[in-house]
Amino acid sequence: MSRRYGMYVKVIGFDPKRQSEIEDAANEEWSFGGWSDNKKFRKGKKPIELDAYGESDLTGGESEDEFARRMAKAVMKANGKACKVEINATCLEDLPYTPFSFDEEDYKELLQE
Repeated sequence: MSRRYGMYVKVIGFDPKRQSEIEDAANEEWSFGGWSDNKKFRKGKKPIELDAYGESDLTGGESEDEFARRMAKAVMKANGKACKVEINATCLEDLPYTPFSFDEEDYKELLQE
């Protein structure tokens, strides 16, 4: 059984020379939509934070904890040494929501707003 998840990963204190390797290694573990770093906020200095978000499925009965450990291992291995890896896992199948519904009766009221 698979479950749909949104995964946010942040890598802190990594070796900037290994940024591409870190991104590639993480992308092999999960489908991230793109990476950003804080280089532009550090005015020419090397980035020290890197993050990405992506949505995909946990499959084969893998738990959130197992995924997080697998991701952290891949990132640290690509970095060549320890660094901080933060992962926020959000199950997209069970999110709370607020329903809104409008019909013909609401039409006139909506136009007057």
